[in-house]
Amino acid sequence: MITALLVAYNFSFHYAVDELVRYCSNLNSTQWGILSACAVAFGFLCMKSNDVRKT
Repeated sequence: MITALLVAYNFSFHYAVDELVRYCSNLNSTQWGILSACAVAFGFLCMKSNDVRKT
């Protein structure tokens, strides 16, 4: 039972990583810029919010 779950998890993890690599390799520079700007904005909003730091 545990071995089957481990194999399923390992397969799904590798599938997700492969899909992420395939997705990221097809982004152009504009899309990378938008993605990085969103990540930075999200980071600043998380740092500014008191609710996130309390939990």
